[in-house]
Amino acid sequence: MNCFIVLSDELSICQNRLKDDLGAKPNIKIKFCFIDDVLALRPYHINKPDVVLFLMESRNFEEGIYDPPLHEFELKAHLKALKIPYTGCDGLSLFSDYDKSLQYSLALSCGIAVPKQIFVSDLTDVKTLNWTDYPAFVKPCLHGDSIGIRKSSIVHDKTQLEAEINRQRQLFPHEPLVVQEFLSGHEYTIGIMGNWNSTQCHTLPIIQIGFDHAKDRLSIL
Repeated sequence: MNCFIVLSDELSICQNRLKDDLGAKPNIKIKFCFIDDVLALRPYHINKPDVVLFLMESRNFEEGIYDPPLHEFELKAHLKALKIPYTGCDGLSLFSDYDKSLQYSLALSCGIAVPKQIFVSDLTDVKTLNWTDYPAFVKPCLHGDSIGIRKSSIVHDKTQLEAEINRQRQLFPHEPLVVQEFLSGHEYTIGIMGNWNSTQCHTLPIIQIGFDHAKDRLSIL
């Protein structure tokens, strides 16, 4: 079996461990690559992978090395077209997950309570925004992994709101932003194992994001 493992810079430290674990199996040949290499899609690549394992996150935005999550969506879409199995959610789910406006609409259609929010385009006049619910949370509409989020993303008045929108507009020109009612409290995540067309999916234990170490600082991921 030829196995490609897609890594990000942050997870490249896992290579030695994975080599030890998988390399001990003589019937498995592994190759590590980064998503921007897109090795599985090169038509001239001799060893077509039997499976692609995704162990990656977005690249380090602090260092200015950032690949949009849509690159992962594109790669998974091509793998599906090539009928190459891969791990993680499918490309369509990944694409929709990074669009907060779409997730907001889906939640509303399912009767799920959501915080009050508005979407700000690059053409919106910040001075005329009709927002009075503070504290508020400002974040990019099309990104995940806390990309673009800072302490200043929590705003308490109109002046801070305008300043934060202008800051994020410089980071994400021509992309919408979300101004959202800020909800404090715990954060949870639940993993699900299985395939989209299977009736035998399994949920993993609930994970609570710990903020005890934050003390008096903002409890945001």
